[in-house]
Amino acid sequence: MAFHATEVNFQQMRHFVETHLVSVPVQVEMMRSLATEHPIYALLDYHFFADFGMEYFARRELLSPGTPYDLVTGYGATGSLRAVMREFETTSIALDLPTDLAAREMEFLPDYRLNRYGTKYYDAIKTFVRKYVRAYYADDDAI
Repeated sequence: MAFHATEVNFQQMRHFVETHLVSVPVQVEMMRSLATEHPIYALLDYHFFADFGMEYFARRELLSPGTPYDLVTGYGATGSLRAVMREFETTSIALDLPTDLAAREMEFLPDYRLNRYGTKYYDAIKTFVRKYVRAYYADDDAI
């Protein structure tokens, strides 16, 4: 049970960093550089709408000493903060699903569910975004 609790904490911190914290600089630059009517702004804003609030919530409720999260989780607030910082050091926006699977040598495991289903979602999202961007820009140089 204790091993499972630490694994859950680790996965939560990894998700928080790789999904939310890594996108905040992109969101800030989007808000600084693009008009709200810009098609790329419209595409990204839908996915970013909660990140600033989530970052605030995480700092206030999850990563602060004395909170319920601090008292009941295996890492506690200070351990979770250390896990976030450690994870942030090794995370890159270039680390997409195929790169991650290849780095862990899991891209050829046919029964690995993340490989089987995750790559289908990844490919579908990539195709949608590519077609959406190409509707407004002819090629990468036009962007």
